[in-house]
Amino acid sequence: KEGTIKPIVYVGIVNKDRLLLVDYKQAPNPSKSGWWIPAPGLEFGEDPQDRAMKVCEDFGINPDDITLHGVESFVLPGGWHFICHYVVNTTAEPKPNPNVKNYRWVTAEELSEMKDIAHGKWEIGVGKAYLNAK
Repeated sequence: KEGTIKPIVYVGIVNKDRLLLVDYKQAPNPSKSGWWIPAPGLEFGEDPQDRAMKVCEDFGINPDDITLHGVESFVLPGGWHFICHYVVNTTAEPKPNPNVKNYRWVTAEELSEMKDIAHGKWEIGVGKAYLNAK
């Protein structure tokens, strides 16, 4: 919708050569099902890195480091998407989260073969970029 801005923080949580994907009970976008890279919305005035850190806290992960990987924007029928991409390196395993049915770690090869990822080829490309960022 014209005039709608969707600020989003994508958080690529990486443990060695594996990326964390989650299957939400209530997906951030109900029209998209499947596995997600954690990607919460950003509230007005909220610092994107603080939001990325909150995602880590929600999974009980203390990041070894967190890096701004990039910023992108594009317009879709739902509005203008403004995305801050963070990569978090960790050796921790996620703890249960009340809104997550399941989580899994995937390698770049496994990610390439996935058919049930929420945003399809775009999200697969994003995930591979996170895995290559280490």
